[in-house]
Amino acid sequence: MNTPIFEKKKRKAITRNVGIRARVSQQEYDQILTQAQRSGLSLSEYIRQTSLGVELNPVLSKEDRKLLVGLHQKLNEYLAFMEKGYVHQEGIQLVLKQLEKLLKA
Repeated sequence: MNTPIFEKKKRKAITRNVGIRARVSQQEYDQILTQAQRSGLSLSEYIRQTSLGVELNPVLSKEDRKLLVGLHQKLNEYLAFMEKGYVHQEGIQLVLKQLEKLLKA
């Protein structure tokens, strides 16, 4: 597993005075910018980290976190019903559709 450039305990100030330019299409730029935002990084930091081989994980937005918490609670409710012998397929299907929508985003 790759580690980030900075370790939290030993953060040294690095002077970055060399620029790198690359031409990309508008579509590529939009895609890179979206990925940077999902990772919670600035565009420069995202490009720097990915270029150096650091594996980044997307950061969930507050809305997505709230949705996941709600889905978690609903699934737990449905599991409790299922354990008692009740089955609510409509509810489970609704939760699964919401989860699928979130994962596609």
